[in-house]
Amino acid sequence: MLFNLHSNYKPTGDQPQAIETLVKGFQDGQPQREKAYLRGI
Repeated sequence: MLFNLHSNYKPTGDQPQAIETLVKGFQDGQPQREKAYLRGI
């Protein structure tokens, strides 16, 4: 499933790197780890 998020806001600070890490984790087949990261576990 393709998911596109559109926003007028731009990532700042360390957000661009965090987003890249999350995307890479999902693409590498590690969704459970990334879901835990998103929930703050």
